[in-house]
Amino acid sequence: MNEALCSILCDQDHWSFDPYVCKFIKFNKNGTGELWCVKDLTYIFAVNLERKSILQPKSDEVTETAETKTTANGKPQLLGKLNLEITLNSSVANSLTEGVPNWPSPNERYLSKAAFRTRFFTATIEKGNFIPDHWVGHEGKIKQRWGLRLLFDKSPYPTREGLKSPDEDPISVDHLEEMATFLARRLPDSETRGKAMNDDSFAGYRGSCSL
Repeated sequence: MNEALCSILCDQDHWSFDPYVCKFIKFNKNGTGELWCVKDLTYIFAVNLERKSILQPKSDEVTETAETKTTANGKPQLLGKLNLEITLNSSVANSLTEGVPNWPSPNERYLSKAAFRTRFFTATIEKGNFIPDHWVGHEGKIKQRWGLRLLFDKSPYPTREGLKSPDEDPISVDHLEEMATFLARRLPDSETRGKAMNDDSFAGYRGSCSL
């Protein structure tokens, strides 16, 4: 197991898909964690998880740290990759139930048994200057940036099979299967000049025109 990379993964308070709503994943050093999906005061679910790191070949191990300087070419710096085994459980997230031992467990309202099966992921951690993916082309005048990006090869949120009503509100509007990129480590305002490294938009629009 790559101890340096696991330390970066677990040292963050959480990795956020959207900093303005409670959609984030959190990893603790003891192999536990949490996955939240709460939007506009609508509680969808917030579950605990168990995480194991699968040994990487030595050639894939990280040599940089989160403090390493960003590359001069303006591109994200790869810190390394981890193979993760993640299992969600139906209990309400520990950080939500602190001090409230009899908190009800509504997670099964939207999640089926398939949501709690063990799944395997490849997670890439990069250092740079990032905005949430859904901000690309829509970043306002008040800019915010994050210095670490966590990219899963697929969303850690439950698949359609793990959702009881994937085509009904509030699940249908969230596109959980697309939530595979998370950010951490808020950067100071001095780091918000210019475009974020993952901003491929032009004049406020994302994509390009075809001739």
